[in-house]
Amino acid sequence: LRPAAALTISAGSDMIAFDPAHGMLYVESGGTDSHRGPGWLAVIDPRSGRLTGRVTTGYRAAALVMAQGGRRLYAAIPALDQVAVIDTDTKSIVSRWQVPGRPASMALDEASGRLFVATRTFAGDPRPPVLSVLDAKDGRLLATLPSKDATENMYWDAAQRLIYTSSLDGYVQAY
Repeated sequence: LRPAAALTISAGSDMIAFDPAHGMLYVESGGTDSHRGPGWLAVIDPRSGRLTGRVTTGYRAAALVMAQGGRRLYAAIPALDQVAVIDTDTKSIVSRWQVPGRPASMALDEASGRLFVATRTFAGDPRPPVLSVLDAKDGRLLATLPSKDATENMYWDAAQRLIYTSSLDGYVQAY
């Protein structure tokens, strides 16, 4: 292997999602809450390494989940307690859904149309961490379950119909 292309976006860029319908990468960049300017997602052509667009989020995205069978990208925006829904045809935010806490990680069950969103606690925020289940079409809250704090990652196991979460405190949970 060798690098095919490279592009500098901003320090701290760490979330990435691939849009199979358009062959583009979405990469989290910036964020006033992380002192890196206004939050935005870079839209990158991975073949050329060129920046082809931007989606302004206002704040840093903590997680990105791409619908593989559609044209939606979900971005967790902790500073706003919301999930931004991006239409990858227009490269624009088409909806913003409030969640009960600061979203930190997400996973998608496309077959059942469910978006799983784990929240974290932050200093001064009395809300407990939860795992929320949203309708992936309209953001309607379907269920809220207790969760360990500091959830870092999630995985939807379609074969077992389980969602797994891992936290910075060393916990792994299955729901």
